Amino acid sequence: MTSKALFTALLALALAGCGGASQPAPSPASSPAAAAKPPASAAVSAKPASGDAGTAKAALDEVYQKAKAEGQVNWYSSSADSIAAPLVEAFQKTYPGVKIERTVKPAPQVMTDVQVQQAAKKVTIDVAQSADLNIIDTLSGKLPMPVDWAKIGVAPDRIFEGQLVNYLDSPFLWIYNKEKVPADQVPKTWDDYVNPRWQGKLALDGRGTFLATFIAAPEIGGADKGLDLAKKLADLKPIYQASFTAIEPIVISGEAVIGNDALSNVLAAQKKGAPIDIVPVSPVYTQRSPAYVPAGAPHPAAAQLLIAWLASPEGQQVVASTGYGAALSCTGPDQQGPAAQAMCTRGMKSAMFTQMSHFQQLADYLTQVQKNLGTYTGK
Repeated sequence: MTSKALFTALLALALAGCGGASQPAPSPASSPAAAAKPPASAAVSAKPASGDAGTAKAALDEVYQKAKAEGQVNWYSSSADSIAAPLVEAFQKTYPGVKIERTVKPAPQVMTDVQVQQAAKKVTIDVAQSADLNIIDTLSGKLPMPVDWAKIGVAPDRIFEGQLVNYLDSPFLWIYNKEKVPADQVPKTWDDYVNPRWQGKLALDGRGTFLATFIAAPEIGGADKGLDLAKKLADLKPIYQASFTAIEPIVISGEAVIGNDALSNVLAAQKKGAPIDIVPVSPVYTQRSPAYVPAGAPHPAAAQLLIAWLASPEGQQVVASTGYGAALSCTGPDQQGPAAQAMCTRGMKSAMFTQMSHFQQLADYLTQVQKNLGTYTGK
């Protein structure tokens, strides 16, 4: 078991990219709450709202010409090379003359770097990645520069608060060891996770990020339900870890037989023959990874070009090939990659944060979750 001290130190990283969301009929895979209001991170790119496609293309071509003159774009994100490398290659093939220089850092550190550089009036970051836990500070601190994203063809359902563009979706779900858990014992509901049979056999994210589902999908019980589950899970004496990547090997080895994971991790492990599968409990919280152009960025045109491409249908096809993405509809064109197929074939629903109130609630909620799990140090 990892030290509890890790959890507070890593709270700021809880939603900063974990890669790193199985079930019956192919019904729409978005939560009812998300259906009521179009999510900021939909998996299908709608047509541009401002102007027609021809106008958007002309505007984007103009940005490309300026980007070629700038020559490069400095991209800061938490994405591992296995995710980012195919994106870099495809972008540079689509837009020759614009080279990507990439720096790998957790989203909270990227935000801090932007803040420090802007205060010093010497910004070197062109594209910054954010994450759910950092959205409020990013927007309230006015870190992004104003960009008319719709004008250059970014779909409205990928634009949040007019400033952030979502390009990466990571479902957080549960996995089980197929050699240790009989098919008839695989959980079918959230309450099944607190069955006494899992005593000492659970491997959990001590940060509690998996329980963000109950904020994103309040119709399944809301924050109170999530906090109650945290208490009941703690009673089962789980093996706590500070990341999904630490949990997965424990489940694969059989030390624990069920635990939390990110969908992209699961798909990669299954390709290697790991004896794990996805628990078909739905909905699951799906974290967004939006990008923005920091005010004062040295290569603003190249930054806009990269972000617009990442959110485009072409860019999203490459993203899907890496195992990321969340299906919002199991009958539409978004059912294109391994992630969407994994969710749709299991009838899983994706719950995302779609309102500022969700983000405002998150930090305090995770603190309470950690207290109930017994992993909060109070620091």
